Amino acid sequence: MTDAVVTGAGLAGLTCAYLLAGQGRRVLVTGWRPGDPERASGTSQAPGETSPPARWLVLNELTIDLLREVWDGGSGLFDGAWPVRCRYVRWGGSGTDQPLEQRSLAVDGAQLAQRLGRRLAETHPDLVRLTAAGPAPSAAEWLIAAGHPSAGPAGSRPVHIGRRHMISAEVELVAGESAASHLVATGPAWIFLAPVGPRRALVQAMVPGPVADPVPLLRRLLDGTELGRRLVAPPEAAVVVPAAPRLRQPPCGPGWIAVGGHAARFDPLSGSGTAQAVRTAVLAAAAIDAVDRGADELDVRAHVTDRVLTAFTEHVRTCLGLYTSALVGGDLVGGDLVGGDPVGGDPVGGGPAGGGPVGGGPGSARTSWGAGRAGLDPAAWQDEIDLTAAALRGFGLAAAPSPRFTLTGPLPGWRLVPHSP
Repeated sequence: MTDAVVTGAGLAGLTCAYLLAGQGRRVLVTGWRPGDPERASGTSQAPGETSPPARWLVLNELTIDLLREVWDGGSGLFDGAWPVRCRYVRWGGSGTDQPLEQRSLAVDGAQLAQRLGRRLAETHPDLVRLTAAGPAPSAAEWLIAAGHPSAGPAGSRPVHIGRRHMISAEVELVAGESAASHLVATGPAWIFLAPVGPRRALVQAMVPGPVADPVPLLRRLLDGTELGRRLVAPPEAAVVVPAAPRLRQPPCGPGWIAVGGHAARFDPLSGSGTAQAVRTAVLAAAAIDAVDRGADELDVRAHVTDRVLTAFTEHVRTCLGLYTSALVGGDLVGGDLVGGDPVGGDPVGGGPAGGGPVGGGPGSARTSWGAGRAGLDPAAWQDEIDLTAAALRGFGLAAAPSPRFTLTGPLPGWRLVPHSP
């Protein structure tokens, strides 16, 4: 019998499977699509051969250290990653003419997931099975929900905090532009440009709603900033994905725990989405271990819910302040800029999911931001601000309950230790 089924082979699902197998559990990971972990997107291919597009992650040093700690040193996981040595920020009334020394790595997320999956299978060959599909979750004692948020456990639903979308494209950089990232906030959007290889870059633009025709809109946004001159040519193709924060309510239930983006999706502005996804995986594995060691499952689930909600609420509150200061009006002080860490590092993923945006407001009636000036209407950001503020009121601004457990680790393993009465 399988002890746990992990539905989803992304970074969070694979990390949770790795930790559960480290506890001696038999784990089935579904949604696994094996590929060549050493082929990054954009490399040469044989005629007729295809590979998935890159899913770029720009990971700061804290996220890299966390992955290495959880994956027992992480040897080889980041081989070939492109170093980003510094960044320039122009946000609201603040800007930097000198670069901020904040190092990061540009990593192909699809390649990283392949490496994690192979590391998982090689480390625990007798305990772990990876497959594209698998038995019903009822065949296991525990379900780790790490797949698409629209396919969550019964009794839970994803709640979207707004309607904003991210436009992403790969572009070619002019010579001498492959060491620094740039974050620029304009009236209608914020734009992030990060090198991902020699004279190659990821460009992302966050706009306040769905986009009908992303390429002309992205070009127009780039032309309105100094970033356009850093490109050899404007983007020829682009993808659009939902990017508003999203929370699963509840994030766990009898016999199941959600992790990664299935539990909570962070706004890419924070640059902390990957780290949070890994933290939810650690929390889930420690929670299952705690129940098996005799902790009351209701107490453990309440703790998981508290921790996920607290992190998500703090994240949304920070984003609300940043968006208000730069895209609706007001001045941004240096402390807020540093505290909010607006690096735009984690790309977003997934398609439209169930559940509508939180709150009401005039923005809920709009359906497309790509025609004419609709996509560049600053009033649309006010709609997003209203939706976000309504969400915070709904979650409540009171302090979260005192934690019932303390998370310890990594040795002899990540564990939830009950607080003494």
